[in-house]
Amino acid sequence: MWLMLALVWTITVWSDLQARAFGDPDDAARLVQVRELSSGQSWWDLTLDRIGLAGAEMHWSRHMDGLLAGTMAVLRPVLGSDAAEIAAMIVVPLGLLLVALWLISSLARILWPGQDVGLYAMVVFGFGAGSFDRFSPGALDHHGLQSVLVLLMVRMVLVAPSWGARLVAGVAGGVSLTIGLETLPVLAAVLAGVGIGWAVGVTRPRAMYRWLGLGLVGAATVSSLLSGPPGRLFSRDCDVLSLGFFGLMAVPAVGLAVVGGSDWPPRLRWAALGAMGAAGLSWFALVSPTCSAGPYGSIPALGHRIWIDMIAEARGLTDIATAHPLEGVALALGPVVGLLTLAWIMRSSRTLEWMPLLVALGMTMVFGMWQVRMVPVAVALSAPVLGGLVVRIRNRVSWVPGRTVAALAAALVLSGFLFGLIGRQGSSTRDATALEPCVTEDLLDGLGELEAGSIAVEMNFGPAILVHTDHRILASPYHRAYEGVLTVYGLFVADPGEAESQARSVGVTYVMVCDGTAVSEAWSADNDEGLLAALLDDDPPQWLEKVIDTGRSRVYAVR
Repeated sequence: MWLMLALVWTITVWSDLQARAFGDPDDAARLVQVRELSSGQSWWDLTLDRIGLAGAEMHWSRHMDGLLAGTMAVLRPVLGSDAAEIAAMIVVPLGLLLVALWLISSLARILWPGQDVGLYAMVVFGFGAGSFDRFSPGALDHHGLQSVLVLLMVRMVLVAPSWGARLVAGVAGGVSLTIGLETLPVLAAVLAGVGIGWAVGVTRPRAMYRWLGLGLVGAATVSSLLSGPPGRLFSRDCDVLSLGFFGLMAVPAVGLAVVGGSDWPPRLRWAALGAMGAAGLSWFALVSPTCSAGPYGSIPALGHRIWIDMIAEARGLTDIATAHPLEGVALALGPVVGLLTLAWIMRSSRTLEWMPLLVALGMTMVFGMWQVRMVPVAVALSAPVLGGLVVRIRNRVSWVPGRTVAALAAALVLSGFLFGLIGRQGSSTRDATALEPCVTEDLLDGLGELEAGSIAVEMNFGPAILVHTDHRILASPYHRAYEGVLTVYGLFVADPGEAESQARSVGVTYVMVCDGTAVSEAWSADNDEGLLAALLDDDPPQWLEKVIDTGRSRVYAVR
């Protein structure tokens, strides 16, 4: 299964890999960050110097940077710099895919002992929502690594009890949390599932809870200190594992490590779990009260209207389903069916062994209603359950040759692949601008011939320009650099005369526009006599001179 996906996916994106063309701006920015690390930037310095008005310190960690830069360093003496970079963009994501497929197959065999469920679970996952985006060659962002760590944590919690397995589970969860806060709901759900199991009488030695809780806290602490600026853990930032989020996780984890497994009366166990959760929430409320609004809470309302609200992965599953019903079905079908199937298994077998997976899958879908970026994690967690369901459907077919056809059809339906394929014919859950050919080879060649300067361009195209040129981009799709987005928006919607003084005050050297993007249409509508509207009509003011014209995209130099 892995070999098939690896070959098909690599062939599909090969030309993009050679051209360093990325569908997701985060992948492009990650490559820039890896290049700067390889060129001597400090491990502790996560600043992208050519973003915004004065650079921006990214909220990412060095985990993926280390994997990519290390792979490039090993391959560079053999392949050369260019080929080593391409090879790393293939090897690292596909290596993570291999591990993810093994974990899913292993989980499926744990859930469905004695049945050949592993292959079908991998098919459901491989064709499910988010798998290609997170694990295909060129997927350089950290989401694939996080998915692997979440799967590892769940597997080690469900495997036959041992202190070593629980320690690995805790370490995997702690490291995943330092890579990105997206895994916090899943991690909290796994802890809650383990705690609920203890409360209702699932017997485990006390050492199991101790190693899980302490491994989680210890790994989160060490990983945070080693993978980013050391002061980050003690800050009150809302987009990284800072002091408030650390306590929100650590207090219940330590509490479970101390009292988990105790032979207390059920009421006292439930009371202890409630106290742990309340204590963690209280810590968070006292230390980081402003973070209840999420990582985008500091962005002004204008920034949400002109940018955040247009990001697909920041929208909720209900919004996606309302706008594009088939895509909503493609995203939600597998996790929902998996959740119901798992609940049925637990009820039929009268076992609570799978409680951590049940709670994690349910919690992930709840948060997916808020931000659709959580759905691929739910797809990964549900795949082992759906693999067994596919086998049950296959076994109901009496005609032996038809069994394989029935199984594959069931797997493609439950993965959501067929619904997504139909739905994508007319729309996409990605930002429209991410798929439009505005940043072309001709444009990049033209920019490369210009003297390096600062470019005012809509945020989605900035990272690609960073990869291929030495220019600075004022607007980028990263919330820590939102001032640049607001600056470019203000410039674009200002009247041409006023826009000149704004451009010169922030050192704009070039202005780039592209016809027909979602952002350009929305922004130009805010002032149909503003600078952006004029440039979309190819009617620049006197202080701008057109220097590049590729048909759809145009670049103007400030005179």
